[in-house]
Amino acid sequence: LKNSVICLTGTPTHLYSADLDRTFMKWNNHDELCLSVVEDFSVWCSVVVDDFMYTGCSDSTIRKWTLDDQQVATFKGHEKLVRCLKFMDGYLYSGSYDGTIRKWDKNGECLATFTGHSDGIMCL
Repeated sequence: LKNSVICLTGTPTHLYSADLDRTFMKWNNHDELCLSVVEDFSVWCSVVVDDFMYTGCSDSTIRKWTLDDQQVATFKGHEKLVRCLKFMDGYLYSGSYDGTIRKWDKNGECLATFTGHSDGIMCL
């Protein structure tokens, strides 16, 4: 399982994959070439919204990236690994192993925290 892919997301032109060996890769959808690799970066989930990608990370953060691989923001609030992300009705939702679901605006302001689960959130 060391090199198992744990998340995939994409756009019409690119595929993004993350695996357990702590690499995050960007691929060309048309010729299957790897275009970039970010190493020593543990991503557990990702979602593309408009011209940005959001990644849920093992360090309890959500990172916002341009589609040319530039990190532009870090969302902080969870206390454990961010396991799932979903964009819905203009908001980003995140689920974490801390047992909470958070609602964010696109700039990283946490607008709500949903509590009550006794264990980690695995899927939204």
